Amino acid sequence: MSTAMPLPPAVENYLRKILIERAHPLLLSFDAGWHLQSTQGDAGFYAIDITDPERGVRELQDLFIWLPLDSDQDIPFVELASGRSAHVHLIVDDSGFHVLLLDAEEARTRERTQQQLGNEVALADHQKSKAIGKLKDIRSELERQRENLEEANALKNALIATLSHEFRTP
Repeated sequence: MSTAMPLPPAVENYLRKILIERAHPLLLSFDAGWHLQSTQGDAGFYAIDITDPERGVRELQDLFIWLPLDSDQDIPFVELASGRSAHVHLIVDDSGFHVLLLDAEEARTRERTQQQLGNEVALADHQKSKAIGKLKDIRSELERQRENLEEANALKNALIATLSHEFRTP
């Protein structure tokens, strides 16, 4: 069994930096009554107007209806009013809780692309099945026509044989 070696501090700092940049975290800290206490991150990225916190808070509150606020929650792929996709996390704290938004556009795009590919494969399979069915029908028709031609050829041969016999015997 191998144990993971700690990363060199320069690599760890680099990873932390690029992952945070790519995630576009927005942390909204609330007291127990959903009163916004502080924000950290770029609220504009998610089109949340911090100058009018009531509106933005209402949208976030709606996500947590019927969910307990006394334990951490993770809601993936939420489409915000801005149309942007985000992973939304509720993190319980002693004095209230935090709502953490992480950019999910890339993951959503990847998921949609996979769904599209799956749909295209299913459609191609359906079209392939239809084409195979048509080919089977065509083959059956060709077999029927071959049998008809063989029968006509046998009748022709019988006619020629009869005519030939009639010409030879006066």
